[in-house]
Amino acid sequence: MALLPNWAVYFTVYGRLKTTLTTRPGGRTVPATPAIHMTAAAGAGIATLIVTNPLWVVKTRLQTQHMNIGFSKASLKPYRGTFDALARITREEGLRGLYSGLAPSMAGICHVAIQFPLYEAAKVSSCSISLTVLRW
Repeated sequence: MALLPNWAVYFTVYGRLKTTLTTRPGGRTVPATPAIHMTAAAGAGIATLIVTNPLWVVKTRLQTQHMNIGFSKASLKPYRGTFDALARITREEGLRGLYSGLAPSMAGICHVAIQFPLYEAAKVSSCSISLTVLRW
């Protein structure tokens, strides 16, 4: 339920941030450094969490509603589906309910801040190796 929006937001924001961070006044671009990749990855991770956290909350509530885990008074009556859960959590708990668990999720941003600069370095290295092989 939340994976498609998760990666759609992530890659869109990552690309835009990379472009923004490498573009200087006058339209001149500079090469992306590992620090730029880390900043873009962390920014994209934060944006993704903010946009998709309500979907993850709904998914978790739907999956655990029959386990007798008391989240709030909303857990007394089972949710009928995704939209019912989203509406009820919003109505009964407000933004606090939709964004529960956001702070611990922020710890996960560390892995993308490391993973994406490594991916970018591997991509550049792979392309230069391919070009070397083609020149032989």
